[in-house]
Amino acid sequence: MLILKDKPGQLCNRLWAFSPFISDALENNYKVKILHFYDYYEYFENLESFNNLSFIKKSKSLSFYFYRIILVLIKLIPEFVLNAFGIYYRKNDNVAYLDIKKNIVIINSWDKKDTEKKLRIGDLQKLFQPKIKSVNKVNLIFQEKRKSSDLIIGVHIRRGDYKQYNNGKFFYSDSEYISFMSQLKKEFTEHQKITFLLCSNELVKLEAYKNISVFQIPEANLIEDLYGLSKCDYLIGSPSTYSMWASFYGQKPLLFLKNANLKLKLKDFGIIVSQNRFANGTVFSN
Repeated sequence: MLILKDKPGQLCNRLWAFSPFISDALENNYKVKILHFYDYYEYFENLESFNNLSFIKKSKSLSFYFYRIILVLIKLIPEFVLNAFGIYYRKNDNVAYLDIKKNIVIINSWDKKDTEKKLRIGDLQKLFQPKIKSVNKVNLIFQEKRKSSDLIIGVHIRRGDYKQYNNGKFFYSDSEYISFMSQLKKEFTEHQKITFLLCSNELVKLEAYKNISVFQIPEANLIEDLYGLSKCDYLIGSPSTYSMWASFYGQKPLLFLKNANLKLKLKDFGIIVSQNRFANGTVFSN
C-alpha cells in the first residue's frame, strides 16, 4: 500500500503530484491512499470509481485524525523497527525498489513523483471528472458558443500570486493579453470566427477586451474554469500547472506565454502529456 502524505500546493499541483502514482497503481494493481485532497473532494464526480484508490473525504473526520496520529507515532519509531514490519517512511526511501503490494510505503508525492511516467489519460479523465452539475453547466455554454464560433481559444490570465512569483516574470497586463490574442487571431484565416474564453484567479475587467470576442463562465468556481479551458480548441497562458492540466485533461494544444514579447505561432503549440512535458518531447523549464 502506498500512502501519499503531503499537501503540495493548490489543486493542479496536487493533481500532477498524485497522477503518476495513481497511474502506476492502476497499472500494477496496488492500493493508494491520498491523505490531502479533502478540500477539493466535493468538486469531483468519480473519486470512488477505482477500488484500489481512496481519498480522505473531509478534514477533521475520523479517518483524517486516524492517519494524522499514525504519522506522528511512526516518527517516534526507529527505522529498522518499521522496516521489520514492512513499513517504509523515511525521505530517502526509493519507491522503485520497494514492493508496494507487500509493504506500507509512506511518501511525499511531490518529492517522489516520476514526471516521465506515462500517465493513464483515460483513467485520469474518469477519476477527475468534475461534478455532473458543473460539466452540464459548462457544456451548455460551449454548445451555445459553438453556434457562432469556429474556434474557441482559452486564455488563462494568471494573476494574484504571480505578481511576486519569479519577480512578476509571468504577470501580464490586460493590454499584453490583448496583444497575444490579436497575434493569435492572425494565425487563422480572416473568415474564421474566433472567440476567447477568459479564465482568471482575479476579477477580469471585460471592458478592456471590448474589441475582441470574449466570454467568461458565469460565477465559475475553479473546477468549472478548468473544465472550460479543457474544452477549448487552443490554450494560452502563463506557465502554470493549471493550464497544463487543462491541456492534458482535454488533450488540447497549449502555448505558454513565456515573456511579453513572445511571437505566437501555431507550430509552437503542443499537448501536455505529463507535468512540464509536451507530446513533441519539449520540456518546460523556468
